[in-house]
Amino acid sequence: MRDFVDQIRQVLATAILGIVLCGSGHAETVVGLTDEWCPYVCEPEPNRPGILIEITQTAFEGYEIDYSLTSWSRSISHVRTGLADILLGAYREDAPDFVFHERPLATSRMVFWTCPESKWSFDGPASLDGLKIGIIKDYAYGEELDPYFAKHTDRVQVTSGKNPLATMVRKLEHGRVDVIIEDDWVLLHHLQEHPDLQRPRWAGAVEGVGVFTPLSPANPEKSKRLAGLIDKTVKVFESDGRLERLLEKYVVKRDQ
Repeated sequence: MRDFVDQIRQVLATAILGIVLCGSGHAETVVGLTDEWCPYVCEPEPNRPGILIEITQTAFEGYEIDYSLTSWSRSISHVRTGLADILLGAYREDAPDFVFHERPLATSRMVFWTCPESKWSFDGPASLDGLKIGIIKDYAYGEELDPYFAKHTDRVQVTSGKNPLATMVRKLEHGRVDVIIEDDWVLLHHLQEHPDLQRPRWAGAVEGVGVFTPLSPANPEKSKRLAGLIDKTVKVFESDGRLERLLEKYVVKRDQ
């Protein structure tokens, strides 16, 4: 009987030790969400995951990184409530209550795109009067444009989903909207990946803004720690030229 009890104790001790060792060696997970916004954030694949993914992979070395693509609205909601840790590719206006790192990872410039035969050009919000406008749900377009879109919902078509840009480009091609608004790197990359699409016409742009990967306000301690790692990495990338080389790897030359 004593031998049997000793065997049970030995088994339990081995199991507990295994759990402890397993737990001590398990990397902390960072969960990221976004919609597809390539070249900033692309489909998960090892060689070209996107500018922001490559930066965060370096920043979070030693962590297990799990990111996936879903709708932008769902991404914001899940990160806000703590179901995910990081929102990949956001402006400050997208989620002002989130925890932000100080240094932007890139600069985004929203451009107005029309059909090739159009003569229209952007000259302030009033120049959009009478046009059917395509935008993406819950994207921030800046203090100048967001109030205009909210006021003129009858002429604004809002697109959502995992890859809303593809839907907007089709709407423009088929004449369902007169103008769409999208970051120029993102749209030009999309056209490069889909050479069969008609190339829209560049019709003006708004001033560029910083792109961040803000973190969940539901877990402030973890978020502040991760934000510090991002700032440290961006500083190193800027000083040793890696950021410039990373942009050259992904970015299509801007039209204007």
